This record gives sequence, structure tokens and C-alpha cells, in this order.
Amino acid sequence: MDAAELISRAGPAVVTVIGFNDKGEQTSQGSGFIVAADGVILTAWHVLVGATRVQVRLSIGAFCEVEGLLGWDEDVDFALLKVDGRGLPTVPVGDSDAVRQGHHVLTLGAPLGLEQTASEGIVSAVREWPQRGTVLQLTAPISPGSSGGPVLNEQGEAVGIVSFLVWQGQNLNFAVPINQVKPKLATRGTLTPLTGVPGATVHGEAAEPPTTEPGPPPEGGEVWNWDAWCECNESLGNTWTQLFLAGPELPKVEEQHLRGARERYEEGLRYFLQVAENLGRSAEARKIVGFCLSKLGRHREAADACKEAIHANPIEASQFGIWPMPHEELRYYQTEVVEPFRRESLSSPRSVEACFILGVAYHWVELYEEAAKTYGQAIRLAPEFAAAHAALGQTYISSNRFERAVDAYQQLIRVLPLSSEAYTRLSVAYTLLGRDPEATEAIDRARQLYRP
Repeated sequence: MDAAELISRAGPAVVTVIGFNDKGEQTSQGSGFIVAADGVILTAWHVLVGATRVQVRLSIGAFCEVEGLLGWDEDVDFALLKVDGRGLPTVPVGDSDAVRQGHHVLTLGAPLGLEQTASEGIVSAVREWPQRGTVLQLTAPISPGSSGGPVLNEQGEAVGIVSFLVWQGQNLNFAVPINQVKPKLATRGTLTPLTGVPGATVHGEAAEPPTTEPGPPPEGGEVWNWDAWCECNESLGNTWTQLFLAGPELPKVEEQHLRGARERYEEGLRYFLQVAENLGRSAEARKIVGFCLSKLGRHREAADACKEAIHANPIEASQFGIWPMPHEELRYYQTEVVEPFRRESLSSPRSVEACFILGVAYHWVELYEEAAKTYGQAIRLAPEFAAAHAALGQTYISSNRFERAVDAYQQLIRVLPLSSEAYTRLSVAYTLLGRDPEATEAIDRARQLYRP
């Protein structure tokens, strides 16, 4: 079948999966697909993390409440949802063991909330992944929000579930082979409400906040639940992926659940120190080093890791920030991380680089107003500095000023009129504003400009 026929047949069975917390606020959005006409839906496990209630939007626009889970595997990254349904369209399940390197595939999903989005590519590798088992590496371009969607072979059968991607990695995308899910499809376990699913909502106790300033939070305090560390950083899997592809051996974690939280963070620290060394200028790896240090109560070292992350790759660092933490704890990092960059900027007031890096530091510690002003100064010094426009847009997104983000990304497009990423960012801002036609137009332009 050609792509048009694949989409026509499978598209009606592809759904959008939306998670909400106890307050009714949306916490996540991904994709899924119906595998049984009575309302059995496959998606990626990580789409559900943090949610206490989940809705599914069908291709016809109707919403269904998820009644519970029939099965899941956190490590493999899949979940089997159940909604009330009869006679629903389905995607047939294929044989992932028959998939070979070079086979053509098509993915379907709802990136950025844009439903029925298709991407074509090939299977670039079939890899063995510690803890996950076999994974399919794809060239099909995948955007955030596509997780949980089907990977279709040329016969229109689902041979995988879209799982994760490397945003900075030039189209490194991965899928769970469907055969890893088949035992759950065949047995259909007892329906488990979301509230009864271990890990579906992430709980953890923060370390006691400091009671005085300007000293750091207490050293060696109580650590958070290890399961929360992935929740703090959506792109954590990117660094694991980059290291895996670079060749170093991943740590053995088969018995991780038997260890205390502190031992797990210590193991994570050792591992990501190796990640940072192997990846060189990776801001993300250093950020996760800082995260592990902070959860071990080593806050001075954690702040140093933040500064190293920003210095290592300020452009990469401008697209994310520090991990969630109590406000009192954040105040310490705001002073400790920002101050050296502020001094450097004051000593070189005409330096675009110093100004930009200070903006990154402000953004990292959630001082968004200061970050926006500082990025604006960098743009005044160098109007064609694309990274500053992109960073300014990200700061506006982080501070929920979506109209301003649209303006920033439009300026980014003025500087980089042929940038697929710039149009993708603009589509995100439009989507957050609920301006769906403009979001669709922007993402369509991004696809036209995309070059693998």
C-alpha cells in the first residue's frame, strides 16, 4: 500500500491521549491507536506519568474517559488503555520480528495536538537496549506528542509503538516492537484504575527547604523518590540515547528497585558524569549531574554543574531549565547560578555572547522577566542572532506568554526563513493559544522545509 492508502485505513483508529492532574490541569498529551473494537488502546507508558485522569480523543472528535489499564510495562514503555466502545476502527497488529533494517515504515500521531500527522521513513537499525530490550530506530521524523502512535509496515500493520526521540540528534527516533506487547494483548489483564497503577502518578517528598539565607539547602538531606527523576526532565531519554549510540556501556539496573533512593541517585551521578565526559559539550548531561547532586543534598556542587552546563553549550541550554524544586531551594540557585554570569556581563556590556549567556542563566532559574529583558538586549546588539530569538520565544513559552512567543518566533523566521525548526516552534506557540489553523499552517511549512 502507498502512504495515502495506509493513512486512509489506519488513520481512523489513531487517537490523541490527554492526561490531567487532580486539579483538572492538562499534564501531558500523546498519541495512541485502537487495537480492539471494544475500546482497547495502545499508547506509550510515559504519556500517562503524572496523570490521575486520562481522556482519549477519537479521530471523529469524540472524547472518551479512560476506565483503566489492562496492562503496562514502565521499562518497555507501553500501556494498554480501556475505554467504553463498540465497533471502533482498529489498526491490525503485525509481526515486529519480521522487521529488518531498511524496511519502509510510516508513523501516525498527533504532534503538538495536530491529529492525523504522518511521517515516512525506514528502519535504520534494530537495537538491543538495556532494560528496554529490542528497540526499532527509525528515520521517520517524529515530533513531541507523537509518542504512543503506531509504526506501520507497508501492509498497514502496526509493528511498533512510537516511544522517544532525540531532539538535538538529527532524527534519532525509537519505537517499541509490537511483539513485546502481544502477550498483554492476548491475555488482557484485570482492569486497573489509574489510581491503582504504581507510578502512574509520581509522588515524592522534597528535601526540607532551607530556613535561612544566603546559605545553601542542608547538605545530605532527604532525597526524592528515584522514580521522579525522569518526570523532572522530559528529554532525559535523549542523553541516554546519545550515550548509547556513542558506544559506552550503560549501567546494570536490573535490581534497581531493590535499592534505596540514595544509592540510586549515587549510581545515576556516577553514570551521568560519564555521560558528560563522553558527550563533551552536552548541557543536558551536566544538568542531570546537577539534578542527582541536588537530590543527594550536595547543592553547591549542583549549582556548579548548572554553571558548567550553561558554559558548555549555551544554545542547547537555552531550550530547557532547572529541575522542579521548592521555592526556597530555588532562591539559592537563583543567586548561586546567576551571579557569576551577571558579573561577566557587566564587565563586557557590549558582548553579545556574555549577554546571551546571562539570559540563559536567568531562564534556567525561572527568572523569566529578567531572561526576556537580557535576550532583548542581546538582540539589540545583534539583530540577526537567531539563537537569541529562539531563546526569547522559549522564555515566553515557559512563562505562559504565548502571544509574545509568537512574535519572537516570527522574528526567528525573519532571520532564518528556511528553518523547519523555526516553523515548528511557531506552531507550538499557536497551538498553546488555541489558534489551530495557524498552527497547522506553520507545521505544514515546517514539513515542507524539513531536510533529514
